[in-house]
Amino acid sequence: MRKIRCPECGSTNLRFMSAELSFAQTTDDFVYSLQSASVCLDCGSATSCVLPDTLEKLKKQPRVHGAVYGTAITRMDCIVCRSRDIEVFDEVEIAFGTRLSSPVHLKQGATVRVCLGCGLSEFQIPEQDLQQIRSRIGAHGRPPGLASISKRARGAA
Repeated sequence: MRKIRCPECGSTNLRFMSAELSFAQTTDDFVYSLQSASVCLDCGSATSCVLPDTLEKLKKQPRVHGAVYGTAITRMDCIVCRSRDIEVFDEVEIAFGTRLSSPVHLKQGATVRVCLGCGLSEFQIPEQDLQQIRSRIGAHGRPPGLASISKRARGAA
């Protein structure tokens, strides 16, 4: 059986969870989305796919091209559809559902990068919230495997 790996750290410690996202770019306009997200329990990288009806609503939101994502300007192509129509939504409220207990709400709004061509969305879960998710589902984070650590970090360079 082939294991799916995290695109950020190479870990196979991924979980699929239900996620509710609340997008807002103005104080009056909110777009809610319920979707399934793939979450890496080691590095906190999460990806999901916005449903078509939600994607249409997001396309109607005021556009803020050239918004900052992390430290870089988002002008990259989508890894799925190669579209350059990517929008960054700041302060998105996210709650992850777990079958065993109440939902885990991220303590502060996340920055979510959404491809308006295919709906791929990507965001990072802060370590404090990631620990809460791990404890709720009874999972543990692991250090990255040897293959994902650079030769320089291992002292081989």
